[in-house]
Amino acid sequence: MMSNKIQSAFKDVQQEVLCQGLTPDEVKEKKGVLEPELFISFLTQTGASIYQPIPSMDKLKILLDGALTSYNESGNMVMDLELFGNAMEHVCRIVRIIEQPNGNALLVGVGGSGKQSLARLASSIAYVKSIKSQCLQTTRLKTSRKTCSICTPKPDRKEFPLCFY
Repeated sequence: MMSNKIQSAFKDVQQEVLCQGLTPDEVKEKKGVLEPELFISFLTQTGASIYQPIPSMDKLKILLDGALTSYNESGNMVMDLELFGNAMEHVCRIVRIIEQPNGNALLVGVGGSGKQSLARLASSIAYVKSIKSQCLQTTRLKTSRKTCSICTPKPDRKEFPLCFY
């Protein structure tokens, strides 16, 4: 993990290299080119999935911190997350995938990197029920049947989207 000072110095050098040979007007146009351009549907709480660009990463952090607080207060397992730039980008991507009809993704990474936590936060933002599912050799048949029974549509039950983590 890099400190903020190192990240800031790296961005300055990167911006300097990108702007070599440009006129001052062109440099002004390139300012902020290193910020990711993300579009999210949860910028406003209208309920409609209208994708809008985020005004800034600070605004996104405020939104996601609010969503995390809401998640923690809703009686779920409390998550104490530090939402840095890449984590915020991944939450936005996961929310976008979950909101798509039949949207699915496989999150791959080393253990302890926050895949489950980001998936739970994203499913909370997208108002999708999340279920923990383990695929291990030691998983009992009874546990697997219970998980499958939750997912199987029944005539008396309305179908709802699920997120497995």
